Amino acid sequence: MIKMSRKRLLLIILLFIAFGLASELLIWRAQKSEIFIVIMAPVLTVAHFLENLIPFLKTFSSLQNELALIFPVTLIYFGLVGFWMAKIFTEEGVFKYFAALCLAGFVVFIHWQALSYLNTILST
Repeated sequence: MIKMSRKRLLLIILLFIAFGLASELLIWRAQKSEIFIVIMAPVLTVAHFLENLIPFLKTFSSLQNELALIFPVTLIYFGLVGFWMAKIFTEEGVFKYFAALCLAGFVVFIHWQALSYLNTILST
């Protein structure tokens, strides 16, 4: 296992978080952009689940919803993906590439499932 400095680990995590926050901002700017909705699908699915789980969250305005639900979930989701990607690239040899491929496949699966769920709730 290759030793990774804390600064590099933090930088990778912050890059993934910045990517998630930029995607969320671009959803607000470009209302009909499909690619940003695909990127943010897990976050939007969790936010919808939390709104259904906790009834008073449905009374929030769109800005309050953004700050109370979507912003923290974006930080957590993209921070975890960045953390695991950084940890994977500290491995040596072929295992590093195999694990990165597995993580990428898992993330694609999560986004696909979340997007299909969003399609079902938006079509009703």
